[in-house]
Amino acid sequence: MIKRNVCIYILLTALLLTSFLGSANQVLSSTVEDIKNQIDQAGNKQDSIQNQLDKINHTLAEQQKEYDAISKAYVEIANQYQQETSALQKQLDELEIIFHEIEELQNTIAQNEQAYTRALDLFYKRAMVTYRQSQCSALQTYIECGNLFAYNERVRLMKDMLESDQVHIEELRRMKQDLDDKKALVEISTLDIRQAVREKEILVEKLKNNEQILASDLSASRDAIHRLEAQEAALEAESKRLEAEIRELQWQYEKLLGNDDGALHFLWPAPSGKYITSYYGYRTHPISGQWKMHNGIDIGAAGGTNIVASEEGVVVTATWNEGGYGWYVIIYHGEGISTLYAHASKLLVKAGDQVRRGQVIALVGNTGASRGDHLHFEVRLNGTPRNPLDYLNV
Repeated sequence: MIKRNVCIYILLTALLLTSFLGSANQVLSSTVEDIKNQIDQAGNKQDSIQNQLDKINHTLAEQQKEYDAISKAYVEIANQYQQETSALQKQLDELEIIFHEIEELQNTIAQNEQAYTRALDLFYKRAMVTYRQSQCSALQTYIECGNLFAYNERVRLMKDMLESDQVHIEELRRMKQDLDDKKALVEISTLDIRQAVREKEILVEKLKNNEQILASDLSASRDAIHRLEAQEAALEAESKRLEAEIRELQWQYEKLLGNDDGALHFLWPAPSGKYITSYYGYRTHPISGQWKMHNGIDIGAAGGTNIVASEEGVVVTATWNEGGYGWYVIIYHGEGISTLYAHASKLLVKAGDQVRRGQVIALVGNTGASRGDHLHFEVRLNGTPRNPLDYLNV
């Protein structure tokens, strides 16, 4: 009887222990899966932020180009405005001199008109004398003179007067023509100069308006750049926060799994690619043209060739990034280390897949912010980019 009770007790204890261990394993599995999901979600958020950053960087680059173009146009129009304003002032100075000359010419015209009027009056008087004399007969003239000498003298004087009148008439005609020419010159000169000055004033006013418009556009473009830079700073701050969150989650993940701190030596991720076309570090971005950090290395490889996992791990992201990476995969390898494979033409794994070292996970492509077939490869330690050449087994 006692033996039977002992057996029953042992059996019940074994059942309870088995149940407890199973529950514990289930809880642990559930906790690990939850943390993996949280890492995946945080990674997706960070990818979304990176996508937004890429878009903002692209927009910022375009805005900067627009600002530079407006700035160049503004400098050109400002210089032209300065030149035309100087030319206008020079014309105004010349106009003042010409108006002074015209004023002197008008004084000359007035004097000539007075001389012409006096000469014309004298001519009329002499013409009357000549006319009255022509009405007298030679006998009457001789009687008036009283002797032959006086008569001859009067006839000579009348002849000289007639000849002088002919010259005087020609002189009057010349004076009249000179007066008319001077008046026409004054009128035409004044009209032409005023018209030229008016045209220059219109041009200067137009340039001034264009300068003001460009100044307004320049200010608006500068404000847009400042807004984009503020958005960029906010997104980068959020990205840093997510990096810290991922590090914390990865630490919890490692703690639950009990992984050691053994070093990793990654495989070359593009077997068909032999050359690095762009190294880790700061560079001029091939798309935006900005000087910025390149978080990985670019490996030249033919489109459609294999991309392999550098080390075993779990796929935490396998999706599309519109702004920069295109089709890309992130694999978490433990110890806070993850690898990223971008610009793929096709993905062969999905989030949650366990992959082995050297397994084909995608195909080389040219998607996202790329200018040719290649693999963009990153290594991140606790979410922070590291130089892949420090980890690759090359």
